[in-house]
Amino acid sequence: MGGSQNVDMVESWFEQFPSLFEREKRILEQYGFTLDVERLQKEKIVVFHGRSAQIKEYPITIIYPDGYPSFPPDVFCNVPDELLLVRHQRKDSKSLCMFGFANERWNASYTAREVIYEAEELIVKYSPLNFNNNYEDDTVPEPLINQFPYNEYAKLLIPYPFGNYSFEDLKLIQSAKIRYDEKLKKGIIIEIQKDNEWVQAHEEYYKWFEKGTVYNAVICKLPQTPHFNSSIALEWLKHEGYIRNSKTAKTLNQFIILTFPDEWGVRGNYRMSWIALRNIQSRPYWIKCYLITEDDIVTRNPYGKQLKDKTVSIVGAGSLGSIVATSIAQEGVGTINLIDYDDYEPGNTVRHQVSQFLFGVPKVYAVKDRILQLNPRTKVSSFPVRVEKKRETFQALLESDLIIDTTGNHNVSHYLNRIATRYKVPLIVSSVTNGAWSCEIVKYIPLQSGCWICWNRRYGNTIPPSAPKNEYQFAPGCDQPTFVGGISSINIAGGLIVQSAIDIMLNMSKEGQEYVLWSERDLQGNRSYSINFLPNPPFSDCNVCMNNSMK
Repeated sequence: MGGSQNVDMVESWFEQFPSLFEREKRILEQYGFTLDVERLQKEKIVVFHGRSAQIKEYPITIIYPDGYPSFPPDVFCNVPDELLLVRHQRKDSKSLCMFGFANERWNASYTAREVIYEAEELIVKYSPLNFNNNYEDDTVPEPLINQFPYNEYAKLLIPYPFGNYSFEDLKLIQSAKIRYDEKLKKGIIIEIQKDNEWVQAHEEYYKWFEKGTVYNAVICKLPQTPHFNSSIALEWLKHEGYIRNSKTAKTLNQFIILTFPDEWGVRGNYRMSWIALRNIQSRPYWIKCYLITEDDIVTRNPYGKQLKDKTVSIVGAGSLGSIVATSIAQEGVGTINLIDYDDYEPGNTVRHQVSQFLFGVPKVYAVKDRILQLNPRTKVSSFPVRVEKKRETFQALLESDLIIDTTGNHNVSHYLNRIATRYKVPLIVSSVTNGAWSCEIVKYIPLQSGCWICWNRRYGNTIPPSAPKNEYQFAPGCDQPTFVGGISSINIAGGLIVQSAIDIMLNMSKEGQEYVLWSERDLQGNRSYSINFLPNPPFSDCNVCMNNSMK
């Protein structure tokens, strides 16, 4: 039976599995732990209190979550700051970093015994009281910057290029300008004074929070982590000599930006952390800073740096084109040309990547807006015209590293094929079938593969699976037929097109795989996923690609 249940009626784990609870209680009592009966009766939370058998200075509290045994218990050692385990204990909550990143080493078959062993191993290995420790192979659970007690609402962005500043760059900075929206409690650094010159944020970031107030901020470069307690942070900064002007420190609404080296990932891997201190009516608080850095591209995207100097022209900014365009931008392609004459309608939203708010706007402008939301550093040129009508679109195509056709219009494909073969520009012609049950990707690689005409001669009479009724579907207000199919199907098609584009631009496309055919149904309309990579070599008598290859 569906519907919600009364939370009070849901049994806790120890009520559902009483034998499991008794087992845990028996094991923990053997190690000298006692059950917190009061919390069990009043809050229905299983809590045990004990002490490390190895280093007595460490009291241990074990708290079982409702999801036990799928999730491990939380373990806390409430010790003074000077006894915190080196990088394996949060300073704010005093919790231990148990069972690796995201508890990936936890197993639901484990018992309280494994929890105690893990806690004791961390205490012995990382306690400052153990002077024989060797941390050379230690993995840092998370940077210290994540443990500060931040204001719940206030946020500050450190945009490009500031987030990429190195240690040497930071030695030259003096102050900053912050644009801050008091209503949203969010802001951004728009300028930084570096080596006595003002450097602006990237132009797209500079436009953010235009209604906000601009504040001047002091920048302090620290060789160490600042004091965690915000209430005494100003006094600490003055005492350490980072702020010499007491008037500056007491100014209402004053922002102070602090940077300091922080370990990320593995021991010895340092990068600069940023944090902001704001003082309002002598009540300072920490503001969390979010950095835009090249590290994000390197960490999450294997090809981002290789693609940033590439230019891709996408003809067609409909549902398929919008997914391809936004994905190409997120993959790291630096320059994108968008070509489409059509306007965006609210009904497009069911498959499109932009919001209904942009109804009536040319699709190329709407998609550009979405791209710049995702990656403001992308260079996007929009051409709200038919591809064959304007000389500037022709020039954009010639200057591209790749052209992608997502229109599904044979006239457009034929036109782009002739340009690509004559001027040796790689081309992808992509489309979905009438039911969006299949996706066809035809790759033209100059001097390597056949062209779109060759593909038509070889495969044009082979119809992939599509909607049972081979009829055009007309969407109200559109001047061309559309296809039937949900966003889940279009997402798969778009992903395959983008992967094909990456392979071409990075010279990873294999010969004999120029035609990619994906389908999610069989000819009867039943679910049946398949993908085929087929060859499309040039015909020796092709009057398009073979003739142009001679020129």
